[in-house]
Amino acid sequence: MWWVLLLSANVGVVWSYSMGAPPSTCTTMFPVHSGSSARTGPAPYFFQLVKSTYSPGESISVNLVGSGALLKGYQIQARDGNGNVVGQFTSAQGGRTINCGLENGALTHSNPMDKQGVSFTWQAPNPAVGNIVFIASIVQTYSVFWVNVKSPAITPFIIPQTPPPTQPQATTTVATVPPPTQPPVTRPPQVTTQAPKTTKVVVTQAPPVVTTTPEADMTTPDVGKVTMDDTCGTSKGCFVSCEGDSCDYVVTWKDGPDYVDFEVSSKIEMDDVYWIAIAFSNDLKMGDDDTVDCIATKTKVIVTRSFNEGKRNIPLGSVEGMKGLSRTSGSFKDGILTCKFRRSKPDLVTRRKRQAVSSKAMFDLNQKWYLMFGHGSGFERGTDLIKSMHGENPKVTPSRVDFQSVDVIGETARYPLIKVHAILMIIAWILCTGVGIVAARYYKPVWTSTNIMGQRIWFQIHRTCMVTALVLTVIGFVIIFVEAGGYSQIPKIEGKEYVQAHPPLGIIVTILAIVNPIMSIFRPGPKDEKRPIFNWAHWSVGMLAHILSVIAICFGMEMKKSTAPSYSVWVVVGYVIYHVIMEIILKSFDLYLNRSDTGRIDALGMTNTGASAQNGNHFKVPPPAYTERDTIKNPKDSTVKKLLLVFHMAIATAFTITLILLVAIYD
Repeated sequence: MWWVLLLSANVGVVWSYSMGAPPSTCTTMFPVHSGSSARTGPAPYFFQLVKSTYSPGESISVNLVGSGALLKGYQIQARDGNGNVVGQFTSAQGGRTINCGLENGALTHSNPMDKQGVSFTWQAPNPAVGNIVFIASIVQTYSVFWVNVKSPAITPFIIPQTPPPTQPQATTTVATVPPPTQPPVTRPPQVTTQAPKTTKVVVTQAPPVVTTTPEADMTTPDVGKVTMDDTCGTSKGCFVSCEGDSCDYVVTWKDGPDYVDFEVSSKIEMDDVYWIAIAFSNDLKMGDDDTVDCIATKTKVIVTRSFNEGKRNIPLGSVEGMKGLSRTSGSFKDGILTCKFRRSKPDLVTRRKRQAVSSKAMFDLNQKWYLMFGHGSGFERGTDLIKSMHGENPKVTPSRVDFQSVDVIGETARYPLIKVHAILMIIAWILCTGVGIVAARYYKPVWTSTNIMGQRIWFQIHRTCMVTALVLTVIGFVIIFVEAGGYSQIPKIEGKEYVQAHPPLGIIVTILAIVNPIMSIFRPGPKDEKRPIFNWAHWSVGMLAHILSVIAICFGMEMKKSTAPSYSVWVVVGYVIYHVIMEIILKSFDLYLNRSDTGRIDALGMTNTGASAQNGNHFKVPPPAYTERDTIKNPKDSTVKKLLLVFHMAIATAFTITLILLVAIYD
């Protein structure tokens, strides 16, 4: 219980700077943390620059990472030699921009959660303003932070010019090469980086980078580690998941005249057969997706196309699967699976008709599509390599990708409806049901002389809580079915196979939540001989729904799309432990009161008033069986029990708010 209160208090502290630095700190970049001072030693953080030069108006990708250290918050600016804020931040993973003299002139965090680092895109000023340095203030904890963490300087790009005539030998050599009318600036700077390959480009009459020097253009990851491609953001577009200099996966693309070159790399644990794949989709969900698969064993790699039809992946066969693909290659080395292929742009292939419906199996890459990355295991069937269902949900870009761009995408799609579903279920089954059950079990003898709108107080609390829980459950059920497009099977997660039980548990809980109030409509009268059967049935259905709902919430917290941190499950476990302890306390207190005045309790229970009170009714005029003895106040109607109910409501609310914050603000 105290652990939950402490966690709730900590959430309040973090919330004070959760939305990032205010504009008032633009000049000093000093965090507004009362009683704290900046660290003076070297910061365990550094900038990673894609390049050391910039051109006017150019977009540059930059990473701010830690050397084994996490960070909670930051403010980043780009300044020239005079200390002026320059350029604009155009995108950032999990961050937001603020106005620091210039619109979008600074970047700060948007949530207080621990981060491995931050990746962002910055647009250089036009015209150039000389050397530029990125400066950051970095918060590790509320009282531990660094100010004035600097990057290496980036300098304006200068086109090489002909050496001056003060060097006779160099002047003679250069002057004989170009015609007098052709200035040296017609030789693009990027060509000079591939000078050894220039003669081959002319002979093959193909795009120089891809056709004649594919290996130079396709960056090979370091041994045992997937790393960011150095050309991301300059000559290639990239979809990555990286922390520091290590990545889970890297997908790159490079535009060509009528094709796009792709490279996909990921670190895997190879057993028998394993696969990685990318898919082009019209939305964020699996279904009707054009897929390119890289299926591998330890000795061979196959690149082929397939198609996602609903939740199933349909192989296209050895011939049709290679249409639109060329220059395919793959390797598995030091735990890294890498595939390279050229994908033609035009929409050429039409999948065979299924159920009299014809749909396109190959998407035109001149258009924008959502890009997915997935991986999983497989098996061999004769000479064929077959994919099994992916081990976790595919990663999806947050927006459609322009494959003619060189954008660097480090974020994945978010699923707000899933968060809404989780929050509704937490309110329904942690707060509402937790309070409603306690009120019905232990508070019937309390407030015996008071009523609300003609009904006993315990009954009004119970009915309000349970009806609210029912409404929230039904809304949450509808939302998740809309989001998933119907019943959706959870992918198997290694070591967490139990998570697959979340959908059926949710369906069972929803059915029980609907059945129980329907049963209440047909309950027998207080003196009916079948009333005990109804009481046990009503109690059993309610308790079963409560238990299964808490289990389903635990499983839901383990799912990737919830984005809740792993320790959220222990918050739910803490709630269960607390709830059991509270019920034991209330039951023990009632037993103590029973022993203190047994006759008084028995007399109250035997009257019509007692029986009617169990239905929530309150008699302003005593019924015929009312006795003078019943006017004695029930010992269970005590101030202590009333305070315990208030305490229980407060703790249940604290658990609920804590879980909502973990689901809502954690990215």
